[in-house]
Amino acid sequence: MRKKASKALAILVAASLVIAGCSKGDDENKSSSTTTPSGTATESASASATPAEPVVISVAPVGGGIAVKSTGIQTDDVSKEIEKRIGVQIKINRLPQSDGKTQLATMLASNDLDDLINFGNGVEAQKNIEAAVKAGLIIPLDDLLKANPPDTTYDKTFYERMDFNRKHYSPDGKLYTISQAGGPAPDILPSEGFNIRWDLYKKLGYPEITNDDELLNLLAEMWKLEPKTKDGKKVYPLGAWFSEGAGWGDVTVHTLNQMFKGYAPLNNNPISYYDLGTRNLYANNPITDTNSPYYDGVKFLYKAQKMGMLDPESLTQKYDKWQEKLYNGQYLMFGTGWNLPGTKNSFTNAGTPEKGFVSLPPYPNNNGMVMDWVALTGGGGWAISKNCKNPEKALALLQFASSPDGARLLLGGVEGKTWTKDANGKLQLTPEFLKLNAEKETSMAAYDQTGVQKYRNMAGYGFNGISPKDNAHMDLTKEPDYLAQNYSEMEKDAIAHYGITSNHLVDIYTSRAKTVLYLLDYSNVFDPMPDDIKTADGNLISYVYKNEFDMIYAKNDAEFEKAQKKFIDGAAKYDSDKVYNWYKEQFAKAKFEIDPFYEVALKDYPLK
Repeated sequence: MRKKASKALAILVAASLVIAGCSKGDDENKSSSTTTPSGTATESASASATPAEPVVISVAPVGGGIAVKSTGIQTDDVSKEIEKRIGVQIKINRLPQSDGKTQLATMLASNDLDDLINFGNGVEAQKNIEAAVKAGLIIPLDDLLKANPPDTTYDKTFYERMDFNRKHYSPDGKLYTISQAGGPAPDILPSEGFNIRWDLYKKLGYPEITNDDELLNLLAEMWKLEPKTKDGKKVYPLGAWFSEGAGWGDVTVHTLNQMFKGYAPLNNNPISYYDLGTRNLYANNPITDTNSPYYDGVKFLYKAQKMGMLDPESLTQKYDKWQEKLYNGQYLMFGTGWNLPGTKNSFTNAGTPEKGFVSLPPYPNNNGMVMDWVALTGGGGWAISKNCKNPEKALALLQFASSPDGARLLLGGVEGKTWTKDANGKLQLTPEFLKLNAEKETSMAAYDQTGVQKYRNMAGYGFNGISPKDNAHMDLTKEPDYLAQNYSEMEKDAIAHYGITSNHLVDIYTSRAKTVLYLLDYSNVFDPMPDDIKTADGNLISYVYKNEFDMIYAKNDAEFEKAQKKFIDGAAKYDSDKVYNWYKEQFAKAKFEIDPFYEVALKDYPLK
């Protein structure tokens, strides 16, 4: 969960919707250019020496993933380079609304479509694609691809992904969508980790932590060193935002502890977990098995509460209040990786750069830990609508975006402006971009002009993807040399403590975890829930949220055991076994589909 609530809720984000399309009725769409297999435009034999007019492609960034601020033809550096490379101009016809699903539904219902539509992932994407095909809103791509085959020199899984979409995201076996964001690459920080105040850990002599009880004892000792902030605010080892509701409010209960230990919830709830190490579903119903990953999280918080270490406002505060306290230095540990940069900035701005958080490595004999959320298949992907006046050019854009060069452009910016190559061919960021990147919080207008990451959900490689051409991250701000320049003293100390010779913080985790990838593909190919399962699933999630805090806030062990038994007995009334067995059956089918693809993808995208 590198992002804020949206990522946790999707558990969460890999399923966001982004919509794009070619403008309808633009004179610029009348072009005589054709497309080469690599997706670059060339002039036809009958064309004059005068360059063809560019084709306008309007992008409707529904649901996020394309960070536009204004409508009209885009003039950022990346979009200009796309025009130069393939003769396409990017145009924005509408700005995103907060409810991307509703915006997509409205566009589909009214046939108010441009040419490129990203349907996202999972069951909802399957339904939308099927409906769009039946209504004749999108076109099959098979013949277009035969006439304009992609260059798969580097991306060996391109055709596998298309075959996957024919099977899972098509109502008739034809290809309607091309998936992007393929291939695994670990994040630069744990998505979910036990992020502790490393400066206090250092003062205590770096005691080895191998289980939750040792961690709780460590937090108690750290608390003695810093019970208050320098301005007198009460410090607690832990806090949460329980009042936010089911799924997000109790993510601290059913997700953060578990994902640090290599167990991922399949549907943002504690009803089913899969093991990152074995890629198998947890063998028993987590609600009725008191040794399950779910109860690891419950027991950890119960023990912290009993020791007085859980912020008593956790039951009533929202996420924003929790984050404010975290950045004020009022917590000694947290689980959300996306908050790590904010804590670093807060300590620096407060004049205490010697303080900081670093995640512990996974416990010995671990199942893994989550460094990245990946959908190897890319999900439902992009479709071309029937309204497109030049589907060949729309396809050329997708193919270019799928290539290593195109993905490097979308995720890393324009060569010569954002990055350059040195005499040895090594890629490095330009001083101008480094300055903009450092100032982007206060000068977004200047940063946006680069176009870096602006169209990231069109890229054929994931946000942390590594190019198979040069073995460097598509986004060069993820490269070790760049990161090392910005490591805090605490991060440098952690690297030295664990003897990481690469000087790359991520290797603390990748060298000690059995696996680091949370595959979203499994749940993305589940069948639609039958109505009775959907009802039971919703009721069970609601029941869990309303009753799990009785265990966490129990006064003693006897009261905890009583509350736990009552909780399990009550869950039976909501068909917890029936719901779990549905997940178990679906996972077995999905595993049969996904695992062979996973093996191919790992060979094509080796972890760095």
